[in-house]
Amino acid sequence: MGPLDIVAGQTRTYEHRGRFRVTMHVPPGSTLDQGEIGRILSASSWEASPSDITDGYEGGRGILLKRSRETRYNGMNLGALQINGIGYKRITANGGHIAHMKKNAPFEPPTSENFIGTMPEGTMTTAHAEGNRRLDSRPAYRAMGAYTNEELSTTVINTMRAQKLQLSRLKTPLVEAYGFFNEQSLSNEGGPFGFVVYSVPFVGRRLGVHYLDLISTVQGVVEKTPQMLGMYYKEAYPFIISFVEGLRELHDHGLVHHQPHLGNVYDVDGVPFLMDWHTSRKLRGMREEDALNKAIDVKCVIESLGKMTAYLFPAEAPPMEPVEINMVLDAYFGNFNREDALQEETIRRASASFKRPAAELEPIDVIAQMILDEARVSA
Repeated sequence: MGPLDIVAGQTRTYEHRGRFRVTMHVPPGSTLDQGEIGRILSASSWEASPSDITDGYEGGRGILLKRSRETRYNGMNLGALQINGIGYKRITANGGHIAHMKKNAPFEPPTSENFIGTMPEGTMTTAHAEGNRRLDSRPAYRAMGAYTNEELSTTVINTMRAQKLQLSRLKTPLVEAYGFFNEQSLSNEGGPFGFVVYSVPFVGRRLGVHYLDLISTVQGVVEKTPQMLGMYYKEAYPFIISFVEGLRELHDHGLVHHQPHLGNVYDVDGVPFLMDWHTSRKLRGMREEDALNKAIDVKCVIESLGKMTAYLFPAEAPPMEPVEINMVLDAYFGNFNREDALQEETIRRASASFKRPAAELEPIDVIAQMILDEARVSA
């Protein structure tokens, strides 16, 4: 029996037949009303084309439905349902791993085509730490427009775990339902593919997409000027600081996310709302390993900010400057009087902590050493 089987034993179950046969589970505490359940079943089964009933699209495999009535959760109004895993818009990635999706691209039904095979090498990779080493992993297979059974299980369980924290500085989606396709063509040896339904804010700006739109002309040609770069900095940085402070709160509660890049975070009136909890992990109480896992999150934010800036302003934007890196680190460490990342003593201690020569250390090791230093001072 898997983890979702345990949850499913407590759910209300609905079956529906359209183009696809689907089974949907609604867990205790869900705020869905019967009208919303009917709309979800109609869209997920493709009884009605999701394109005909959606109020918007989200990412490559999600649609938005405006809720009949907002629900209030953890201090935030959630006015939309986001249904992920019932179809897709085809996306591509450039050499810098920035994803592109044409706004007028059709939303197509899910298939068993391997989505990973359509993406460049190096994309869809997630880092995590075991012991004193960082490991990179990339799934061999992901269904096109749907979740594999294992991916759905991990996504639902991890999101439910995060939502129970009721964080004050970082908001999470609310799992309202999940379901499966009862079709041989939408399954593999792991079981049937599926989908998940979240309550999310109806008004929110996905950070990377928002700033791309902000500096674009009507024709969609980005005006890459120093003035626009200054506007981007002025608008983006206060929110980045709030986001990093929220990430620190998550770490203090014993979880890491491992994909906190700017494509997964929304600005909801200045409050960060973080999606995609599939890769999140519980910290295990192992000193070096926990520090490295936290550092992976911090470095992900730094790298994402640098990639977005370089993508939007390739001519004007310099490589990430120390002032930008220090902004993220200052937000994470707060009042802790940390040493500069390049100081010899920090590197020496990192070399001892992670049992590697200084020349083999990576930026993540040095950030992790700062986390260890802070814990030692605070003890």
